[in-house]
Amino acid sequence: LFGGTPHEMVTMYFMDKGDLKLTHYCVVGNHPTMKAEKTTDAKTIVFRCDGGSNMKSESDIHMHHATLTLVDDNHISSEWLEYQDGKQVMNASFKLARK
Repeated sequence: LFGGTPHEMVTMYFMDKGDLKLTHYCVVGNHPTMKAEKTTDAKTIVFRCDGGSNMKSESDIHMHHATLTLVDDNHISSEWLEYQDGKQVMNASFKLARK
C-alpha cells in the first residue's frame, strides 16, 4: 500500500500449520500477525490479531483486525481496524482493482 511514499506498507499472506495468516509491515514500525477466522462466506476473510513483533504488547498501537472481501475476479475491498490500549482508534478502507 502507498508504494513509493513515506507511508508505504506491505502485507504478506501465508499458510501456517493449516491456518491462513498475514503479517502487516506497518509504517509505525511494528509487524502484527493476524489469523483468519473460520467462516462460511467464501468471498470474505476475517483476520484477528495473533501477536506480532516489534510491539511491547497488544496495548501498543497496531492493526488488530482486517476484513478482505473478494468482490469479483478483478476487485478486492478491505477494512483495517487499528487498536491502542484495547480500543479501536482508526478504521481504514481500501478498494483495490486489478490492472
